[in-house]
Amino acid sequence: MTIQLINVGTSPNDGLGDPIRTAFIKCNNDFIELYSRAQPYPPVTLVGNPGDQSGMYSYDPTYFYYCFANYDGSSIIWAQIAQMSDISLTHITNGNTRVDIPQRNGNVVFTVGGYPNVLVVTNNGIVVNQNIQALGSMSANGNIISLGTVYGNSASLGNIIIYNDTITSNTSRVNINASNSLKDFAVNGGNANILYVDGGSNTVSVGTSQQTYGATFAVNAVDSMLLPVGNTLQRPSYPATGMLRFNTNTNTAEVFNGAFWISIGVSNYTIITDDQYTGDGHSVSFFLNTPQTTNSCVVSINGIVQMPMIAYTVSNSIITFSDPPEPGDIIDVRGVVTPEITDEQFTGDGVTTTFTLMNDQVTNGCMVTINGVIQLPVRAYNVVDNKLIFTQAPQPGDEIDLRAYPGSSITTNTYTGSGTQTLFILPESQSTISSIVSINGVLQVPGISYSIAGTSLIFSQPPEAGDLVEVRQFTVVSKDGLYNSSGNASVVVSETSADVVVTGNLRVANGSLYVGNIFNTNGNGIGNIGSGTSYYNRVFAVSTSAIYSDLAENYLADASYSPGTVLSFGGAHEVTISDVDLDVTVAGVVSTAPSYLMNSGLEGQHVVTLALTGRVPCLVEGPISKGDMMVSAGNGRARAESDPKLGSVIGKALENFDGVQGTIEVVVGRL
Repeated sequence: MTIQLINVGTSPNDGLGDPIRTAFIKCNNDFIELYSRAQPYPPVTLVGNPGDQSGMYSYDPTYFYYCFANYDGSSIIWAQIAQMSDISLTHITNGNTRVDIPQRNGNVVFTVGGYPNVLVVTNNGIVVNQNIQALGSMSANGNIISLGTVYGNSASLGNIIIYNDTITSNTSRVNINASNSLKDFAVNGGNANILYVDGGSNTVSVGTSQQTYGATFAVNAVDSMLLPVGNTLQRPSYPATGMLRFNTNTNTAEVFNGAFWISIGVSNYTIITDDQYTGDGHSVSFFLNTPQTTNSCVVSINGIVQMPMIAYTVSNSIITFSDPPEPGDIIDVRGVVTPEITDEQFTGDGVTTTFTLMNDQVTNGCMVTINGVIQLPVRAYNVVDNKLIFTQAPQPGDEIDLRAYPGSSITTNTYTGSGTQTLFILPESQSTISSIVSINGVLQVPGISYSIAGTSLIFSQPPEAGDLVEVRQFTVVSKDGLYNSSGNASVVVSETSADVVVTGNLRVANGSLYVGNIFNTNGNGIGNIGSGTSYYNRVFAVSTSAIYSDLAENYLADASYSPGTVLSFGGAHEVTISDVDLDVTVAGVVSTAPSYLMNSGLEGQHVVTLALTGRVPCLVEGPISKGDMMVSAGNGRARAESDPKLGSVIGKALENFDGVQGTIEVVVGRL
């Protein structure tokens, strides 16, 4: 029987509701139905008895029974629930049927050991406020929500919601996708895919599920990524190739290349400069042509290398000695410009052969001196990681100096003097400045003691028989490709915040050189674009300007003529000296320094440059006033003429002249 509802109408006394008798009959029937569900005796079997209907219930001291289906003679229709404080079961089997808890009865709440709401059963699922533990597997098509801990060998779940902040493992690690199947894994926050692992490509991305081909790890962001930050002493003790960090001492990012740490974000270049002075017995400060630091300079006096900070200091462009060099002392300052230079000093004790450095170095990246005498690498010492190892212990009191040039490689070549030989052949081209040359450890002065041209090392005096000649060449090991050798530099550099200073020639092997401006640092009138044997094709420009003042062209002459000489068309070739007064075949004046020269490729025994237009010095004889028209005087000079013939005018005088003969400026090309 279903529930019988009493019709009470829509408003009081509207005559639409059930009569009172009918209403009471319905109430009685509902009570009969309600009381009929409570059975005085529990079922003998869970199959039930004839007449058992869904909704019946009963109980005994051990179990509570609930009938969830009508009796059919074979199916289990009764559920048996133990009335105990603890239940220990391996599993619950209910055949092919299910237990339904009507929503009108509300939630099913379990209280255990005085803890309320340990388990709450709702139509949305089961909420567990303590731990969930499964000795086998857990499977759910919906959510598993636990305010405590979930234990299990494995779980097949729709979603997992964790209310606390810890995921732990009873083993040594937590595995995700332990079966190595091609499954992706995503971690979301305010935005999707904060971290995304792609199982198919074995790649990881941040900020996107899209993977980048060839990148094991990719960051899709526009802000930044924070590298490990620390000073030089905090570098890893055992670095591996490819390690990346930010160095607070150099304020640059750096990478370990397998041998040493290289600064990135700056050009790792090596440039050698040289300044020479002569002591006078009282001067302690000398001006350098290029700003340097104390560690960037190799300073020698009469070939003996000086100790930095003890014998001298360098601040910007000034080197200051602690004591003035003696009169006649030859001072040589070799600047080795590279992004990071370190200097370490030790004192010998006659026993110790191994000295500990602050950082890992390599033998070819260091220069070592003892009492100012340069030591030969490999023969006298080796550098292994952060150890300087001598083949023989320095004597007590010996001053040991190690200069390290990370990012540069120092190539060493040695020779033995014969007493007569001044020419030594190097394995590759170098330059006088880019090499450091010593004889028996005594530093030689470039340009005075020796010079280098290509592969030829030439001494001004032959080294003595048995002398050990050492030649060190600084070359660069650089990601930016800046290589300094033979005084030249081949450049592939992205340097935007500082100048790149090159001593020697700058060569672009292939392609084009793109610059905003070209400035001449040699001074006015020094240096060329192109040469007399190597021409450019065209110059494209909006306008040009020049210091010199005339437009000129080359002609073949019958002799050599000095600037300012007046020439005429004729002679054995094209032009000759003008020896006729008021000459109508006059060609012009020999130019002194033309701003633009045409027909520059003309070849011949006597090629002269004639000014065609502009101001030019001219040999004259007076008197002359400014603005006078100038014509030939008949002896390679010009004079003033108030009534010249057609074709005889050279130009107009730009100066007054009242002497017999001299030189004034004349504007040629003006009639």
